[in-house]
Amino acid sequence: MNCELLARSTGWECTSVGVNALQLHAPLTLGDDGELASFLLVEDAPGTFFLTDAHATAEHAVAHGARLTPARLQSLRRTPGTRHATISDEWEITASGRAEDLRAALWDALKIAMALSGKEREWQPSSRQERFTTKVQKALVQQLGERLILKYRVLGSSGHQLEFPLGIATADFVRAVQPVGLMDDGRPDWSFVYQCFGKFGDLAQVSAPEADNRLVIMEAGNGPDWEQAVSLLSGNARVIQYLRDEDLRLAA
Repeated sequence: MNCELLARSTGWECTSVGVNALQLHAPLTLGDDGELASFLLVEDAPGTFFLTDAHATAEHAVAHGARLTPARLQSLRRTPGTRHATISDEWEITASGRAEDLRAALWDALKIAMALSGKEREWQPSSRQERFTTKVQKALVQQLGERLILKYRVLGSSGHQLEFPLGIATADFVRAVQPVGLMDDGRPDWSFVYQCFGKFGDLAQVSAPEADNRLVIMEAGNGPDWEQAVSLLSGNARVIQYLRDEDLRLAA
């Protein structure tokens, strides 16, 4: 693969990053922060290629508050004019084929990336609880990187699968994480608090007594209601309050 020729024929930026591997930056940006859409191109056999965004487009959307769902993934798969590229169940944009299809694959992959990027604002959560979870998620992504798991699922004592918005992978286990935001008046949403209390209680029943595998990240507040909510949740999980990003160091 000729990096200089590829850059000249497409207008993309091209950098060699290894044997038969090129880093490509498209002339279009993701979202509003100026980051260029990027792909890794590998010649996996003579005359053939494999192209991937290595999940970078989806990670950019998540970092800027977008909520990714299966239905939204399916909508991206219906992006017109993208027969040379696809997006996987794990939100990785890929393409592969013969060398003569490379240019079409580049632009088709970019179409999917731009379709996803164009939804960043629309796919941001609308409720206060969702916005708080997204805020926590964004901060934890910066601190923990790949250790952060989105939509962590685990089997509880009831036999039902429990879903938590976040999980933190440690050397020995995954810590279930539930952000709990406050209502507009600064008070806890008690129905949500009781729901979280019950969910963590279910998980506690199948956890070792000393296991630090349950964590509530509570939006910082004050007053009797807030203290009562913290006290209740502390019965089934470790609770930390979140006011500044440095507070989340206790989550790791």
